[in-house]
Amino acid sequence: MSTSVVPIHSIERRMRGGSQSLLVRDAAGNPYIAKCVGNPQGTRTLINEWVVGRLLKHLRVSTPEVQALQIGRGIPGDKLLEFETGNRKVPIAPGVHFGSRCPVDPERKAVLDFLPRRLLDKVGNLPDLLLAFVFDRWVNQ
Repeated sequence: MSTSVVPIHSIERRMRGGSQSLLVRDAAGNPYIAKCVGNPQGTRTLINEWVVGRLLKHLRVSTPEVQALQIGRGIPGDKLLEFETGNRKVPIAPGVHFGSRCPVDPERKAVLDFLPRRLLDKVGNLPDLLLAFVFDRWVNQ
């Protein structure tokens, strides 16, 4: 993870998944997926993301850059700074959270959290995908 902390200027939407990650943007409009401290899957999720990112980089697999993100109140979309657990809403504490830089702008290009078989031939970095899949299975992810 970079040693600098990127201030987030807007929160656009909640992403699918158990960690209830957020699509956020910095001042330049660069998109990140933020996984926040205290998420329903636990802080271990953030540690796992960082470790796996470092290991995949070591294996020369193309993966998103990880970054510390400063997320606070008073920015557009800050009403999304809460976790939903059952009927309860738990506020997300302002501060430093884990982020992955989006390789493309998700408002202009589709970003999928699953890969339909019919799109497999459209993957530009298939060797990376296959290595990441094998690695994922190996570490029981």
